[in-house]
Amino acid sequence: MTRDVTDQLERMKHTAQHPTDSWQGGIFRLPGWISDKGESPFRPLIAIWLSVQTGATFTDELMRPEDSDPARALDVLANGVLSSRSGRYLPKRLEVSDRSLAEYLRDRLSGLEIEVAQVERLELVEELLRRFGESTSGAIGMCGALDAPGVTVERMKAYAEAAADFYRSGLCNHLSATDLVRVESPVPDLDLAHFVVSGVGGRLHGLGFFSSGEEFENLMEANVPPDILAQGTFWSLSYGTLMELPLPDADLWEDHGLSVAGPEAYPFLLCTVGEESFSRPDAPTLAFAEGLLRALARTTEDDLDCGRWTKQVSTYDGNTEITLALPGILGTPPLHSPDVSSTVHDR
Repeated sequence: MTRDVTDQLERMKHTAQHPTDSWQGGIFRLPGWISDKGESPFRPLIAIWLSVQTGATFTDELMRPEDSDPARALDVLANGVLSSRSGRYLPKRLEVSDRSLAEYLRDRLSGLEIEVAQVERLELVEELLRRFGESTSGAIGMCGALDAPGVTVERMKAYAEAAADFYRSGLCNHLSATDLVRVESPVPDLDLAHFVVSGVGGRLHGLGFFSSGEEFENLMEANVPPDILAQGTFWSLSYGTLMELPLPDADLWEDHGLSVAGPEAYPFLLCTVGEESFSRPDAPTLAFAEGLLRALARTTEDDLDCGRWTKQVSTYDGNTEITLALPGILGTPPLHSPDVSSTVHDR
């Protein structure tokens, strides 16, 4: 039900305007999920306005996604303007990221001489939501793919397509978590030079990476002391539900319609360093992962039987050649160590 803000708008006409202050706001997803019994989980929405100059913040009650209404944002704005906490003044400028909300506010506030600007990012609101998210979901829950250097929405679209193709390929039915695969084409990070494929039986679908065959063998034979293991660096690609993604990634998939192979096939690529440090792939690492996933999606049983195979694939950065090998089938050490490109992953 649309709220009636006629009275607030009339009172705002008689309110003095601040000469410089801008307010950032709109309607935003909260960084958390709500699960009602018998219903699908959802991300609640909330209307927020925040003064750039004073930091004063004004919010409303939570709403379900289907109850989203620009009038809610206008209502919170009006109540904030008329609140004693704001000093009762009109902001000089409003900044919003949603185009339709910007048009709505320009129409409803046309007589108040408030500039309404659509901007790409609302840094203060983003920081407010991030702090809240870290307090409820932890730092890793707010570690978004777009936070990594050089990663864009378009890069993520290409990576998501490759991840979906690999998931659908069913390669996990032909390789087990004990079949080490060596990457013989250049890798951006030696910690990505070897990997195993998991997911047989439909469980724990993804990739686990290792820096060397020796590291893999030591882990398989439990020859690594726990304290040394806790200090290691490990890359992993796992698949799960939308709720299992970091919240910024969940927003990315929902807002931009990124490819996904199924409700339990949202990909999450992460590097863990020790027990508490972690990072997301930068642009070169993401492009490598995209190419690797495309190559694996095209891998056949005949390729696996040969023990070494090469695939020409197209990635966001252009065409590339991926050569992979199964040391267990070849039975010989590599002719050379995997190359490392000049761009080394910076942790």
